[in-house]
Amino acid sequence: MCAVRGADAKYIRNARFPDEAYRVDEGLTENESIEPDGPVAAELSAVLDRFGARVGSACVDDGDDTTNHEADSDAEETISGMDPVTRRRLRDLGYR
Repeated sequence: MCAVRGADAKYIRNARFPDEAYRVDEGLTENESIEPDGPVAAELSAVLDRFGARVGSACVDDGDDTTNHEADSDAEETISGMDPVTRRRLRDLGYR
């Protein structure tokens, strides 16, 4: 998992789940999910790509959408296999 935070938003990239983006300008919490393909998230994604390329990170987005579809499938399988208490705890922490 890799993330980048700007003054008003946070972008999270994880190989096993779809990318996420949140507004954080009203405090330090991830209080409002924003479109991960929108302009604010796209700018943060580009920052993450540049940083990853500079340090040799595996978090660089290679643009291969098939990987994301496989990750979506893996994520759904993982989530569906969780017990209800774990799913509820993750939801309480803000995960979907």
